[in-house]
Amino acid sequence: MMAAQTQTSHLSVGGLTLALHHDRGFRLDLDRAMSRFAVAPAAADMDLAVHLCEELAEPPGRLRFDSGATWRLYGEGSTLHLRLGRPGAATPPHAVLHLDEGGAHGRLEIARWRAAADGAVYALEYPVAELLWLFRLARCQGLLVHALGGVDSAGNGFLCAGPSGAGKTTLARQWLAHGGGQVLSDDRIIVRHSAGQLWIHGTPWHGDEELARPERAPLRRIYFLEPDTDDALLDLGQATAAARLLACCFLPFFSEVDLGACADVAALVAGRVRCQRLRFTPTREAVQCLQRDLSAADEER
Repeated sequence: MMAAQTQTSHLSVGGLTLALHHDRGFRLDLDRAMSRFAVAPAAADMDLAVHLCEELAEPPGRLRFDSGATWRLYGEGSTLHLRLGRPGAATPPHAVLHLDEGGAHGRLEIARWRAAADGAVYALEYPVAELLWLFRLARCQGLLVHALGGVDSAGNGFLCAGPSGAGKTTLARQWLAHGGGQVLSDDRIIVRHSAGQLWIHGTPWHGDEELARPERAPLRRIYFLEPDTDDALLDLGQATAAARLLACCFLPFFSEVDLGACADVAALVAGRVRCQRLRFTPTREAVQCLQRDLSAADEER
């Protein structure tokens, strides 16, 4: 139980709830997309205590990953330490996240000078939030996929997966204009196996269109995007589909156990959901191609 002088807020993404605890002496600030995922107090899957500190020490442990930019990940026993700040021994970190390897409990220390004049502190800067959910998803039959996630008018959920530049955001615009459905995210979607059903969940980590909805839908189709001069759907075998899905995921590369769990979920998804290559031009015709296929998926249920 947190002390009485602390304040707690809750966020839910992908069906996983984060409880954020912080001192009443400052206010946690959320960006516009993340604020849509705020929920009423609920049982938490993850707990994070946020503290302001005058000075931050370098995190202990062995270097597990170096982003080459503003963050590094260290490991010590069963604890992970995320260092945020400019690299170099002469520059101390401006924040350090200490997290158990299962992702359930953590402590985020932020340099006091990062607080705004009005006392607001932006705690969930990149990549803190993504890594919190990434750690936990691997233990909860989930994947974070680089994909557009949409829902048609009948409630069928689908993914259009591909790397940056594959056309996800452009296709999202076309779907909103002509598809008659919703877009849960134009860049990152959570897929989870829960109560015997595969679901897609919107996330706050959006693309250029800032499309981020805190809803979910049953997953009926996966399309792997291949920009082309025509529109066509080509079926993929289960093994190929699982490999392509995994290649489109953000993975906990620093944990062999969690990597194996993600591979298992990808195989499960590929075995249950029809996966196809979508050769397309980002036009209304591509949307119509998806609509026809999703109508068939609705009839197959």
